[in-house]
Amino acid sequence: MNNGIYETLHGLESGAALSDHFRLATSQNHGTPLRAFLDVLARDLNTDSNQTRQAFLRAIKAFVDDVAPAGSDGQVMRVAARFGLLAAAGEYAARHGVLPWPEGEATWGIRECFNAWLQRRGGHGPLEVKTLLETFEGWLQTHGEARFTPMDGEFKGPARPVINRAGFRRSVAVAMSEDSGMEFFIFPAAFREAIGTAEPRWAARVLVDHGWLSVHKNGDICQLKKLPGAGACRIYHAPARLDDDF
Repeated sequence: MNNGIYETLHGLESGAALSDHFRLATSQNHGTPLRAFLDVLARDLNTDSNQTRQAFLRAIKAFVDDVAPAGSDGQVMRVAARFGLLAAAGEYAARHGVLPWPEGEATWGIRECFNAWLQRRGGHGPLEVKTLLETFEGWLQTHGEARFTPMDGEFKGPARPVINRAGFRRSVAVAMSEDSGMEFFIFPAAFREAIGTAEPRWAARVLVDHGWLSVHKNGDICQLKKLPGAGACRIYHAPARLDDDF
């Protein structure tokens, strides 16, 4: 059954009926829970402001520790703290009778919302890294065959002209596997195209860390290599990978 945006209908027959229920309830009780919440919060702050603040901070920290493991990107931690404040406020309101929810209900709901945001974002890691990896992989998938000249004669038949050449490619055995894959030698200009708006030096280091580029024995990422028909060229080497789809 399709409930629209709702996961639970709370005993009603459809998502439309639940929406109508919410519409009626908010029109009749607009602002009532908030006023009650502020009355309780102001009372507790006047009684012991430090204890009240510390209780909220502990609840927020517990929420962040639960949903954002150590090493999460700074953006994830900041967003988790904002969601944690909502969870803490919900539990506080339920504990003081402002909302008719059992203990843990507010935290559960806010955790579900945070996890939905996290899933859409793509995980706990830095968003810039995720974007770079997706951009580079997508570029190779799009141009891997059309814009790279085959090497070493492994491709039989008449040579196909390569328009707007980005570099060279060849099929090689993949280490620790019986499979073969495609490695790429990418010209610097094409590499800047492949990484989108990322800064080239930073992008190259990230791609090395994630196995998309290799490092020359002298430590350089952009290497000098002699290529057939092109002479010695500076290139970025993308080694063959088991998950290559090109």
